[in-house]
Amino acid sequence: MSDVEQYATYFPRGLKITVCIPMDNNELFRDWAIVDALEEDIITLQLSRDELPVAVQLIAGTLLDLRVGNKGMGFRCSGYFDGELGSGKIIVRLSGNVSSSELREFFRIDVFLPFRYHVTEEQNLNILVGTWRKIKKIRLAAETDRREAFLEKHRKLLNRIAAGEFDSSDQEKRINKQLIEEEFYPIDETWDNVNANAINLSAGGFKFVTTDDLNVDDLVFIEMFIPATPPRIMDCVARITFKSRNFSFKNDEEHFNVAVQFVLIDDRDRDAIVSHISHLESLRIRQLRQLPTLDSESADTRISPFKLAVWITVSLIMFFIASSYFYEYSRQKINNEIQDIFQNAVRKYRETSGQK
Repeated sequence: MSDVEQYATYFPRGLKITVCIPMDNNELFRDWAIVDALEEDIITLQLSRDELPVAVQLIAGTLLDLRVGNKGMGFRCSGYFDGELGSGKIIVRLSGNVSSSELREFFRIDVFLPFRYHVTEEQNLNILVGTWRKIKKIRLAAETDRREAFLEKHRKLLNRIAAGEFDSSDQEKRINKQLIEEEFYPIDETWDNVNANAINLSAGGFKFVTTDDLNVDDLVFIEMFIPATPPRIMDCVARITFKSRNFSFKNDEEHFNVAVQFVLIDDRDRDAIVSHISHLESLRIRQLRQLPTLDSESADTRISPFKLAVWITVSLIMFFIASSYFYEYSRQKINNEIQDIFQNAVRKYRETSGQK
């Protein structure tokens, strides 16, 4: 089924769907809408409100997430905002295929990723929501400041080049090449010292090994490096759902298997996890396909008559030699060492006792 056929199947006219719009604070604004029209990959939606909140801005090219429920299952599709028709009616150009939004949380894969966590004394989820949003806001502000400093450095360098401060043409070429190749890296330098750990990751949570004796049902703050494009740091609140003793470590310190479930997580962070998992799985499948395989049908396993005759002849000769050796050995009646010792002892006893 082509993408256009999928759109016609999952987005019929009059269907109520959920539209997820990204905001500047890295969160998603959700609103429901009615499908007003669909022509190939162009869908017209009637939002539930005539005007969106001030914090929500629709700019041409903004990637939206459209979600729909069908027969007890959830499906999703991406689309780019294309324009407004007024009175809360928008035009979206659908992109990609329609995929399930349910099974992705259960698909797991073993990966190595850097992450940090800490248990909070506050276990009230309603209070932790505000703390979680503040953490995300602080991280976004720090990233914005570093981005501005990065751009400012480039602007100063360009001004110096324009002012003719670099006389050597070779030096100017080197600096221009540096400007072209250097890109802003959104991860701060504190993550350079965070080691990657083996975890079992899914879009719904992950499992890891730790020496901390955590308690089931505790809420923890988690930061995780996600190698997306561009890379990002995920901030979330998770609940510990499982803990068991890990006996594979033989040192004096106890280790525990711990599983956590994401409770508060930004949808874009969850999508980045799904994309990373899909990318790794595609690489592994590609590597498996490149492994050499033995074609049993093409292999020639038949033995020629000449080789068979030689093998039978050699076997008969070896059997005849072995049979002759054991036959002669049995006729000679050669005593072993224990028999010799015993017979010598009996002979000496008879000689000393005068017996024959």
